[in-house]
Amino acid sequence: TGGCSSSIEPVNRVLAFNFDKISQAGDDIYSCATFDLAPMPSARFMHQSAIVLADTGFQLMVFGGKESRRNWTNSVISLDLKPYFK
Repeated sequence: TGGCSSSIEPVNRVLAFNFDKISQAGDDIYSCATFDLAPMPSARFMHQSAIVLADTGFQLMVFGGKESRRNWTNSVISLDLKPYFK
């Protein structure tokens, strides 16, 4: 997964990106929409993440990272993506 951040402080905001290709009169136009998902249980940055298919559906898993400028964590948190995957 990829992401973006507007600061060097940890945030629990999760942004999703949707890319579409629209063909009009022989031209290909690409659009990108962003929207907020539910916030993560705790704020992180400088972390690793993956989208996995679990028995209960898709999950966003976040591994380790920093919870503040000085505190690293080795915990794992997840966000249920079932509402966003049809």
